[in-house]
Amino acid sequence: LLTNEAARISDAFALGKDVAAAHARLPTDPRKLFQPDFLSSYDAGQPHWFLDALSFNGITSWAPRAPYRAYYGEADVDVLPEDSVTFVKRAQVLGGNASAVPVGAVDHFGSLGLAVPKIRQWFDEISDAGAASK
Repeated sequence: LLTNEAARISDAFALGKDVAAAHARLPTDPRKLFQPDFLSSYDAGQPHWFLDALSFNGITSWAPRAPYRAYYGEADVDVLPEDSVTFVKRAQVLGGNASAVPVGAVDHFGSLGLAVPKIRQWFDEISDAGAASK
């Protein structure tokens, strides 16, 4: 999927080795990260193993059976708020027990600090409800 240079850059990020240098080596054109056969398939809308895997693992192809909450920041540019809402709506259509919970006009990392207390509260509510039913 990736060119040899892109794989080396990816490894540097994943392993936390000289991340600044790896970042500086990223091409300005993201297409230069990928092998020509992938780009050809992508451009032509043709099958490719990676595109098939993306589709299979997409946010709209499964539904959680256990209660699931997608907490999201309304100013997130890493995981767009619409992606969380789309996942939840599709999961519900598929019979999943999911809900979307906005935590405010914060970015991806800002949402973490606001979501954690809400997650803890929700877990406590679930735990209390389970204990009361016994």
